[in-house]
Amino acid sequence: MATDLPCYSVADQGALAALRAALRASFGVRPARVHALSRTYYDTPDRRLYRAGCVLELCERRGERSLLLRALGNGRALATQAIAAPPRFARDLPEGTLREKLAALAGPRVLLPVARVRSRVTPLSVLDKQGQVGFVIELDEARLRNGARVADQALGCWVRLDDEGDGPRKLRERVQSLIEGHEGVEDPTRDPFEAALAAGAEPAPADLARPKVALEPAMVGTAAVARVLGAYFRTLDANEGGIVADLDVEFLHDFRVATRSSRSVLNRMREVFPEREHEKARADLAWLGKITGPKRDLDVFLGDLDEHTARLPSLWRPHLDPLRAYLGRQRRVEHGRLVEVLTSERYRGFKRDYPAWLARAARRRVHNGPGAGRAVDLASRAIWRAYHALLSQGFAVLEDTPIEALHELRKTGKKLRYLIEAFQSLYRPDAVRQVVSELKHLQDCLGAIVDRDVQRRLLRHFGDALVLEDPAPSETGVAMKMLEAVLWEEEQAHRATFDASWERFARPRTRRLFRTLFGPVAGVDGTSGLRSSSRGTESLRERRPP
Repeated sequence: MATDLPCYSVADQGALAALRAALRASFGVRPARVHALSRTYYDTPDRRLYRAGCVLELCERRGERSLLLRALGNGRALATQAIAAPPRFARDLPEGTLREKLAALAGPRVLLPVARVRSRVTPLSVLDKQGQVGFVIELDEARLRNGARVADQALGCWVRLDDEGDGPRKLRERVQSLIEGHEGVEDPTRDPFEAALAAGAEPAPADLARPKVALEPAMVGTAAVARVLGAYFRTLDANEGGIVADLDVEFLHDFRVATRSSRSVLNRMREVFPEREHEKARADLAWLGKITGPKRDLDVFLGDLDEHTARLPSLWRPHLDPLRAYLGRQRRVEHGRLVEVLTSERYRGFKRDYPAWLARAARRRVHNGPGAGRAVDLASRAIWRAYHALLSQGFAVLEDTPIEALHELRKTGKKLRYLIEAFQSLYRPDAVRQVVSELKHLQDCLGAIVDRDVQRRLLRHFGDALVLEDPAPSETGVAMKMLEAVLWEEEQAHRATFDASWERFARPRTRRLFRTLFGPVAGVDGTSGLRSSSRGTESLRERRPP
């Protein structure tokens, strides 16, 4: 066991009592008053902190509250701050190290309580040779709080050492050696947060963002497509509650990505399902995309408005406040409309009928047609066609090409990426990461261009609407014109980088990579000559066992 862990898990209360006795027998120890400690663990809905190896805990003891961001496992403090109330977002914290680190980890996501733990803590002050307190050990007997109507659940016991401080180093090392060698001290040590998760704290929804679907290359194509679409439906369902409660903007974003991914798969796999079934599913998903668009536009614009405002001279920035207030009102209106749709009979019917149709499609025996073939061949054909559509559009872009063509090119790139990510489990992970990385580099360039154009159009649209609703001061109109000019200049600057980004994406090395992964294979779809043998295809396409 490592010697630098400040926190150790102990098997049970009996082992904890025995350890306490051993410490008192071997060292000068002064007990202090036993007290209660409450911890509430927070994380984002998609567990960003946990996946980054961090824990955020609100500690409450003796009337004081502090928020601690620490490393998972070894308990090392990364940042801490006294607070009056827990923040909903990282941006709610005062400026400082904790806010900076938490914002980098959590981004725009809301911070939600994951588990609540109540502890009985016995402090032991370890004395040095002069009888002074060298450092403090805390013996923690913890219980998971299950709510008012359910009894708390025993969670475990832990021994914590305070920070290094000025205490004698050798004394600390001797104490740690005794703890680590004592019977009942567990190896490896359990983190209290992981113990709370294992004991029944709310887990993160598996499909909250982009799901990774496990597919087998030889499975029937129709079943593979139905499984992918089913995973995306679960993503829609997992995010619905966060949208209705308006917890943060990412719930709607993940909902829309799942919707667009489903549409991309359906549009490229239209031959897999009977035409009537395909059109019904496509129409439902198009409806979801349309009704979620206005709210998402406002979320994005409001999220970017502070950054936009910072580009103006400081004297002009306050004049955009009327626009910000208007956007806030419109966002509330659009949220209300969206909630009405998500609680409507049509949406309830979609949630009932769509997964039932996918379940039937997955069980359906298909004897002929594209859906009867192997999943890996069906997916590769669809991705290859989408890739060629992107190449065709990209090579047609010239210096004076209208911005609308770049909008379409960006959409085509998104559809290609959605397809690759939907069927990524059919291919070698390292190869998929390479093609996605190349595609993302191009998308970043296109996004920088197109986003500025979209923001300029929205700025004009919202400005016209603001004038009709409640005429703003003339200075606000001037500030908006200034901001529009800044966005135009940035759009042109990013457009000047397109040629270099496109040349990188269309270079022979990247094209060979796409061809090796997804290109036609002799004997599979009647074409030949693009690959030397099918054996090379299998090595990249079909997953290898670990």
